[in-house]
Amino acid sequence: MFYRIFLEKPERIEALLMLLHVSLLVRVLMRITARENLKKENEPLRIDFGRSILKNPTAEKMLRLLSFHYIMTIDGKRVIITKNGKVDHLNKLVKLLGLNLESG
Repeated sequence: MFYRIFLEKPERIEALLMLLHVSLLVRVLMRITARENLKKENEPLRIDFGRSILKNPTAEKMLRLLSFHYIMTIDGKRVIITKNGKVDHLNKLVKLLGLNLESG
């Protein structure tokens, strides 16, 4: 599926290319970080679809797994809503990405 984007000025084209470049760098960083942290795990993580073992995750796979969860703050309290009911999967996935769910 292709969409047309009308960018009137060369500066806008450069800005769009910069955004694409940054997004690609973030995806690569996600993949490398997750794979390195996955090697450190003692037992295989079963957070993939159908509880299969997650090995060599791609950024697309991790973003898809993250899409099953919503984190909202209501009256200063953090609420996690999951489509699949597995909050522990979110905790493991966030840890795999080298992030901390508890920090602001």
